[in-house]
Amino acid sequence: MQLTFCTKYSLDEKKRQSRLSSMGLAEDEFKLAEQLQRHVIKPNLDDIVIQFFRMIQLDDEAGNMFAKGFRSDKLTRFLYRYLTTLGKDFTEGVYFEQRLRVGIAHINAGVSFIVFQLAFRILQQLLLDNLPRDIKNREFLSAFILKITSLDLVIATEAYENYRLAKTPDAIVPTRGSVQQLLNSEQLNALLAANWRDAADDCETYVGLAAIDDDQRIEQCYGQQTAQDARNGAVQRILSSLRPGDALGQFDDEHFLLVLSNTSNKNAHDICRRVMDKIASHPFSADKMTIPVTISIVLASYAHPEIHEEVLPSLLQTLTKLQEQGINQLELVADANTGG
Repeated sequence: MQLTFCTKYSLDEKKRQSRLSSMGLAEDEFKLAEQLQRHVIKPNLDDIVIQFFRMIQLDDEAGNMFAKGFRSDKLTRFLYRYLTTLGKDFTEGVYFEQRLRVGIAHINAGVSFIVFQLAFRILQQLLLDNLPRDIKNREFLSAFILKITSLDLVIATEAYENYRLAKTPDAIVPTRGSVQQLLNSEQLNALLAANWRDAADDCETYVGLAAIDDDQRIEQCYGQQTAQDARNGAVQRILSSLRPGDALGQFDDEHFLLVLSNTSNKNAHDICRRVMDKIASHPFSADKMTIPVTISIVLASYAHPEIHEEVLPSLLQTLTKLQEQGINQLELVADANTGG
């Protein structure tokens, strides 16, 4: 496995060793990792997973997440994979890479960092509870469980922290004025790369090219600053309608790019329609005037780690034709590479 995210997040060998040292973990504890698998995890794997679901749903935020349709079957598969690899070759770069991907997968699924931390604490306690009482080195094994789960949480936190920084408003200043909280092309490509490497079997990444309808008319009728205020307002309403793992970037002065992570065809369509309805149903007020604003979107599945130069012009051509048909238009095309 290539250490893609270790490289991206600067988790080189020196930094990885620093993390291990701070946790008091060393290669001489490999035997403890083997004992953890043999005496704790393998004999109790099914029961640990069952108990985990019972306990995590006692939390209101986590419970609401499941009630809104969070896929418990996907989490079950993740738990089995995670537990059966816990502690194995923990000094290797591949182990760090896998744990970074754990954080990224949860970000893409919309899991808050608070719920993520809670899940780790529950797993940690369940492992401790399943320690055999008659095992000879119980004290050492108990300490190892605390250290290895803490290491995994710290590694995954790197992904959450980098995601938080990526969502920080970037210094994008269009020629017509400043539109805040938009990701730049590098940040969008980083998100696409994460989606590409961690895509679920039954979910995809979708990109949507969006533009305000009759943008030039609004500027001609109400002035440049008012038109820019309308664009900024549209951006804020789009952002407020996206899920935690989604993002919004800028193509040019008039076009925006939505990246909808780890979702289905129907969900992607519903998200775009929700965005469009939110903008259309609430006219903007500026200089004591009420300005009706709508947007149109061309939506397409996208299975590449970055935006190709030829993709956006193709989508732009499709969007231009779509807006010629009317306002508040949404079209789902087959593939972002073809635009149709």
